[in-house]
Amino acid sequence: MKEFVKYFIVGTFAALLDFFTFSFLTVGLDIHYLIANVISTCLALIFSYYFTCTLVFRQKKINARRDFLPFAVIGFIGLGLQNIMLYALIDLKLAFEAVKLIVWVTNVPIDTPAYVQPLSKIFVIGVIFLWNFFMRKYLVFKRAEQQEIIRCQEQE
Repeated sequence: MKEFVKYFIVGTFAALLDFFTFSFLTVGLDIHYLIANVISTCLALIFSYYFTCTLVFRQKKINARRDFLPFAVIGFIGLGLQNIMLYALIDLKLAFEAVKLIVWVTNVPIDTPAYVQPLSKIFVIGVIFLWNFFMRKYLVFKRAEQQEIIRCQEQE
């Protein structure tokens, strides 16, 4: 549970970096949302890798060759899932319907088109956060921990 809280904190900062980069690229520079998503997610992935290794799972030595590839593969699968979800929410208009429902239920006027991409990105970040945590915990850092135990036993 302690790891999850630390991962949540690191993930929150990575998500903020991801979200604000995405918003700047889509709104500020008018870059297509899928391209902006790739750029913002890659920046967040690098940030997340470093701080997940050093703060969350407390790797004494960061072994980029051993750990980064599976960490990145999980991140890129997550990126693919993000792009599929963003496409469904934005191009297939699912987010428009969700925002309309929020407006109808809450009676709060929201400029639907202006909020669709950022609201969609927030939703997608939340879903992918869980994917990344569990996949990285059990496939990347559990394996690294087991290899470290084996290495220590061999040295004895």
